[in-house]
Amino acid sequence: MKNVVLAWTRAGLLACSTIAMLFASPSLYAQETAAGEAAVEDQDEKAEEIIVTGSRIGRSNLEEFAHISVVSTEQITMSSTQSVGKLLVEMPSVTLQGTNQQTNNGGSGAVYIDLRNLGSNRTLVLVNGHRFMASSSGGAVDMNNIPVAMIDRVEVLLDGASAAYGSDAVGGVVNIILKDDFEGVAADLSMGTSIGGGIGEPDGEEITASVTMGTAFDRGNFMANASYTYRGAVWHRDRAWTAKPVVIEFLTPGDPFQIYGSSTHPGGHVSFEDGQPIDVYFTNKQADGGFGDLQMLPWTNAFDANVRYDYSKEMFLLPGMERLALTTVGNYEVVDNVKMYMEGSYVHRTSRTRFAPVPLGLTGTDFYPGAIWIPTTNPYVPDELKRLMAPGTTLIPMHKRMTQLGARVWDHNSEGFRVLAGAKADLTEDFNLDVFVNWSSTLQTTTIYNAINYARMYETLDPVICAQNAHRGCEVGNYFGDDPALITQGVRNYILHSGADLSDFRQLQVGASVAGRVLELPAGDLGIAFGAETRKLGGAIRPNPINVSGDDGEGKVDPAEGTYNAQEVFAELNVPLLRNMPGFYSVELDLSARFSHFSSFGNDITYRAGLSWAPIRSLKFRGTYSTAFRAPTIGDLYGGKATSYIGANDPCNNYGANDNATLVANCSKEKLPNGDFLPADFDQNAVGGVQFRATTGSNQELEAETARVITGGMVISSDDLPEFLDGLYITADYYNIVVNDAIDSPNLQYILDSCYRSENKSHDYCTRISDRLQSGLVKDVQLTLANISKYETQGIDFTVGYGLPLSVFGLSPALRLNAAVQGNYLMNFDKTIEGAKDELVDTISADSGSYTSFRWNLMAGVSGESWNFSNRIRYVKGADIYEALIGEWPTTSIPDVVYWDLVFQLNWEDMYLVVGMDNVLNKEPPKQPKEGGQNANVQTYDTVGRYVFTKVGYKF
Repeated sequence: MKNVVLAWTRAGLLACSTIAMLFASPSLYAQETAAGEAAVEDQDEKAEEIIVTGSRIGRSNLEEFAHISVVSTEQITMSSTQSVGKLLVEMPSVTLQGTNQQTNNGGSGAVYIDLRNLGSNRTLVLVNGHRFMASSSGGAVDMNNIPVAMIDRVEVLLDGASAAYGSDAVGGVVNIILKDDFEGVAADLSMGTSIGGGIGEPDGEEITASVTMGTAFDRGNFMANASYTYRGAVWHRDRAWTAKPVVIEFLTPGDPFQIYGSSTHPGGHVSFEDGQPIDVYFTNKQADGGFGDLQMLPWTNAFDANVRYDYSKEMFLLPGMERLALTTVGNYEVVDNVKMYMEGSYVHRTSRTRFAPVPLGLTGTDFYPGAIWIPTTNPYVPDELKRLMAPGTTLIPMHKRMTQLGARVWDHNSEGFRVLAGAKADLTEDFNLDVFVNWSSTLQTTTIYNAINYARMYETLDPVICAQNAHRGCEVGNYFGDDPALITQGVRNYILHSGADLSDFRQLQVGASVAGRVLELPAGDLGIAFGAETRKLGGAIRPNPINVSGDDGEGKVDPAEGTYNAQEVFAELNVPLLRNMPGFYSVELDLSARFSHFSSFGNDITYRAGLSWAPIRSLKFRGTYSTAFRAPTIGDLYGGKATSYIGANDPCNNYGANDNATLVANCSKEKLPNGDFLPADFDQNAVGGVQFRATTGSNQELEAETARVITGGMVISSDDLPEFLDGLYITADYYNIVVNDAIDSPNLQYILDSCYRSENKSHDYCTRISDRLQSGLVKDVQLTLANISKYETQGIDFTVGYGLPLSVFGLSPALRLNAAVQGNYLMNFDKTIEGAKDELVDTISADSGSYTSFRWNLMAGVSGESWNFSNRIRYVKGADIYEALIGEWPTTSIPDVVYWDLVFQLNWEDMYLVVGMDNVLNKEPPKQPKEGGQNANVQTYDTVGRYVFTKVGYKF
């Protein structure tokens, strides 16, 4: 199947690439239309009311309620995306953090949406107003699980909505509205591939085939969709900008200097003081590129290209993925005024991430500290090395990249089910009842290949121990050299393990609400809604046995399982205050509140107040004040514990020379297991204490996070404006969000310093520090999650749109020029953890994404009666590299980046054709070095390069 897909995709796309260059269009676009423009027709107050995101009271227009951005089905069709997640990430109001489809290191093929830089676990994702199935222990939803062909529109509510929906709606809400009135059969085919971005052939092929069927009958309708998506992987080595993995770069004027690759040499690196200094590496490489006799060479410079390992040749830049999705939607009027409805989803996704072979000795644990230690009795220890060692040496420390074992590969398998069933009844002409049951389950399996069982590997180092385990297949291994033939098949079979990590997440939600109009006021009808919900969430995480034992060399990981439940009641009120008065075309007040009881932490009350004022029809001001919360997730509470190793300075290191009397007094009282006290000249480095053992993971004592959200803005529309301004639309919305008691992991250094600098070690953090080992090292520090962080952010979203019919120039009235700018200006983003504040605006980190202060999309095009041609310019302001600001890297900043996309659409009565190109100029991402990384920030920038796509659809 894969080969057929590749051949089909390449043939179809390369054939139309010339057309794409001529016509093409924006990857089109998560065009951030302001509330109510493209996705929902303009309606007056007497038009049919709709339920908008964030409310259960019907409205005549989206813009009457709050700051809601809309992505319409037309915009989705005119985009290159095979996933609504990719489309949303390109919206300026959706931030550049978290996991996306480009994430190889730590990714699984999932795409999570993050509003306001607050994390995907603080963004609530709904489908038709109900919670969708979670795809992680943090409760985040994989946007890949929602088939594009079934989407009618996407509404993004950009203020806190906990009063409406409960937990998680801190940054905002993404609500995917599915089609529900389709009749007939529709087939859609989308294909895309990178061209010109790679060193070799086109790559990153994508294809999605989708069939939608719908039927209507006297009392209802039913729809079903089946879709299949395939995406080919992109390799590091196939992009010029990432083929050489840069770890760090010194930009000295006139003398740039790069360090690239890893210092773990495939032949092994031995360095220790033993009578005389020994610092050598081993290789079997010959001048002709083949392998021959072993050579032992001096390790004179760790930055020498000859001794560094190029890991890019074995890594994916973009993971491959396959997805099968089945979706059903239906409703049936069982009796007059009583309608049953249902939604069903099944998604099966497989993806593969790939990393370079295991680096031995790069990190250490209690059981396998730092380098691997090879006994001198190993028969493969080179004679030349033995002659350098002092008499009596018994162990040889080695660092080595295990290229003989092949790359590490993770296969991710996710299977999700969701069933929703409900009933709506008209209780009176003005009141309706909605009851529903919503159940979902996600089962995930991650299988790793070519990982090492360290316990067995250590057996192969020692001939005596290996002989004792010969009955299990142990063979003594040769780890000196980089010849692929050195590691025999017997050794490979003995030390390699393929383990599967399992996790499952379940959710059951039952709810009922009543909504309607209860009283006619002079300015309109008083709207009210109230109801109750109960939810039960559960999950389990089952690491493979090698992870549980810690024999994977990464530290122990505990299995975990847990459940919690919540009961909630809520109410909402819409009060029209004034209407059609001079200076008060309309004034409305919205009030809502929710009481929540969680078995995990207790009670919480959230509320929201919103006010809108339109002095004239074409100008409206709106604002909200709301509170929100995020309950600890299954992962936060029951995610289990893991052992990690973190670099830090022991406050008691050489404490005798310290001038802090309190610290000296505390350190001098530190007892060792034999009863002695810690010596004043204790040297943590001399006993291998560069890294501290730390216990990380969940905490069942966590409380809920709380938030305060303030928004205020204005909307200018073309109503009542001069005719030449018809089609003008302007919005500007300010937001200010503060999240308190945010769940985070404590800082190891801060814990140590706080404890030992407090009088008689009285600080609360001292309870997190264990006793000391005989060596003087602290045995363990507890870094389990706690409510210790605070987030503060504010910014402005804006939209300016204008459509001009060309009939004003005497041309066909069907021709129209369209232009729109959507953007976000981030004024500040501050994270405070344990009193230390990080001001992150205009910074970018290798470990996360960008907090750039300015992003905008400019769309401009022309349309006719049956066609549409558009350009899109995407702008991302430059940022300072965070690691440089804190003194870790010399490279200081990255520049502004601009992308240009093109798209052309042609429509017939029952058919459409789209041809387009993203990143027309093949813009490479700015260089951002990081060891083990991808030379760029994959959360922020396009790594695939110029991308051509086509779509065709036909309705029978």
